[in-house]
Amino acid sequence: MIRRPPRSTPLYSSAASDVYKRQVGRNSKTIMVSSPEAGHGKSHLIAKAIKETALNNVILELSLNKIEYFSLNEILRLAIESLYGKSTIYYPVRNLFASLICDLIKKGIVPVANIVSATNALSQHNIKMLDFKDEKSLIAKWFKGNINALFPHLSNSMSDLTGVSKESCDFWIKTLYECELDNSKNALKDIKALPDREAQDRLEDFEKIFSKDHSLILVFDHMDGLFSDQQKGLKIAQLISKIDSSNLSVVTIFAINDDLWYSCFKESIPSALRDRINESNLRLNGLRLSNLAFV
Repeated sequence: MIRRPPRSTPLYSSAASDVYKRQVGRNSKTIMVSSPEAGHGKSHLIAKAIKETALNNVILELSLNKIEYFSLNEILRLAIESLYGKSTIYYPVRNLFASLICDLIKKGIVPVANIVSATNALSQHNIKMLDFKDEKSLIAKWFKGNINALFPHLSNSMSDLTGVSKESCDFWIKTLYECELDNSKNALKDIKALPDREAQDRLEDFEKIFSKDHSLILVFDHMDGLFSDQQKGLKIAQLISKIDSSNLSVVTIFAINDDLWYSCFKESIPSALRDRINESNLRLNGLRLSNLAFV
């Protein structure tokens, strides 16, 4: 006998987006957005809700052609790349480095003629002052020329300011410095893959450093290419299970049609996780894309 899809919350009106955002807001760890078939507006709903909450969230869209192992290490790399995304206008890494240098100045480790003037300049103009690709930037040139001497002090300062372990700060300073020197994707290719436990620790650090007041949201959408691929379905289910049972403040969202659910996921997802997903399943029953003008 064919089992029915997971329990669901029908959505028929503009309330869909509001319900979706409330699910994220109350920190539901896994949210399924499902429909009987394609064309019911799942991607439209997700895109709209994410757009309206983007300022309060760090969004990681997991494209199936960009991830191979469905591991926490790949999620970590996507998180780091998000710091350099097109929508990133506040240069979080340069802000971080500026804060660390300011801390070193205040501690007297980096001597300057005028502490207030130097720290104000770094706080207000770090985007240009810490552009490591700009040969005309004297501060960037000084930073690069003294990185070996600065490294342990930067790491200690970062640990003091964020509460992240010294070992982890070493990782972040080295990784982010390499990303600032080069294209982030190129830099990350040269970094060895981390085992899941260590990658999870670094993701927890990422939250403390860059998304303390934000939610980290993973989005699985456009998964039609997985049809009948139970092996990949199992990998995704295992990844979701790891995240769901971790201490990470992560919301996982995936849009799925019934045929994909039955062919890839129904038997792959552990019953306990399936029950948790059922509690946060936004079901688009009979809502066609043409009806979404008001959503």
